[in-house]
Amino acid sequence: MKLYLKICALALAVIGCTKPFDTESFDFDKVIVVDGQITDEDKFHEVLLTYTYPIGEQQESALTGATLWVENGAGERVDYEELQPGKYTSSISFAGQAGQTYRLFFTTPAGGEYASAPSELIPAPPIDSIYAAYAVLPTNESTFALDGAQFFIDSHDDTQKAKYFRYEWTEDYKISVPYPSFYEYFFDLETEWDSTAMRLPDDFVHVCYQKGASSSIIIGTSVGSSENRVVEQPINFVTTETDKLRTRYALKVKQYAINEGAYGFYRKLNESTESTGSLFDKQQGTITGNILSLDNPSETILGFFEVAGVSSMRSFFSPTNIDARLSPKFRYTCTSSDLVDSSRDSLFFHLATSPNMRIVTTYSLPPTYDERYQIVSQTCSDCSWYATTTPPDYWEN
Repeated sequence: MKLYLKICALALAVIGCTKPFDTESFDFDKVIVVDGQITDEDKFHEVLLTYTYPIGEQQESALTGATLWVENGAGERVDYEELQPGKYTSSISFAGQAGQTYRLFFTTPAGGEYASAPSELIPAPPIDSIYAAYAVLPTNESTFALDGAQFFIDSHDDTQKAKYFRYEWTEDYKISVPYPSFYEYFFDLETEWDSTAMRLPDDFVHVCYQKGASSSIIIGTSVGSSENRVVEQPINFVTTETDKLRTRYALKVKQYAINEGAYGFYRKLNESTESTGSLFDKQQGTITGNILSLDNPSETILGFFEVAGVSSMRSFFSPTNIDARLSPKFRYTCTSSDLVDSSRDSLFFHLATSPNMRIVTTYSLPPTYDERYQIVSQTCSDCSWYATTTPPDYWEN
């Protein structure tokens, strides 16, 4: 699930201050935080156990040395191993079964015993479609509304069992630089020998690929729909201020069928994290999940153990098949005025002394000794220094 819930017991974020204050005057309670999941995917499942930490500390405090396992409603048990501090991984790869209930149990080195409420695994319906529409929306990266593509999904469940959903997405996108570098420059400092050569296809540096993933909580529900449909569920907004949509874009969406309790937890967590921090904001209080102490029911335990069925879909997009108003920018400013005209004799001056320059093109093929070239900075001609030139295995051109 990888939500990495960073919940601090010090509620200093909601205090607007113009004068310094002493944080040591606030009490701090060390509270256990649980972040874990079981799905119907056949894989090694993980649970993250940490403690809350006070403002000023940079690292999460891992809960190490716990004994942790998962049981289903039939009493079958899978033990987990702590392969990294605070990260517990199932000892075997397995898939949760639809209709079965699952519970998380763990004991701490101090002897505390904890368990989650039983949760049934609800199968996720398939995603019907992923699509995009032109939109102008505010973003976290800008104080102004920006135009771009808002991506949505539609789905429905004829069984009427799945009504609450959580979504995650991953993206891959193709980068094409404005002024491709089709030539390489070679220089030997000892012999002062230099040469140029056309790049072979395996050495092309003008087409690259990058990826990204969701980091926010995205939830939806079909409650209120007579046909149990999720329609126009917002998933991801991509602004034209980036070059993600400039050439080719792939979006994969994972749909988790969760229960009503999980949906309520994520909704409250979203409301809390979206608070502006004003004293006049509605205060959410402590957001507890489905984990209880078996020794002390009044003990506060944060986080959630999620049990969910999963479905997924990936779709490809080009700016021309989304909306004609989309005009994605390149990440660097590149114009024809950035091109430098160079003679063959001047290549040493431009390239050997400026390693960030690249040969874009020559005026004849093959180039001759008195040939003239155009050169430009690598930011406009070579994307291999910040992205990979190897496309994903599933890529569609």
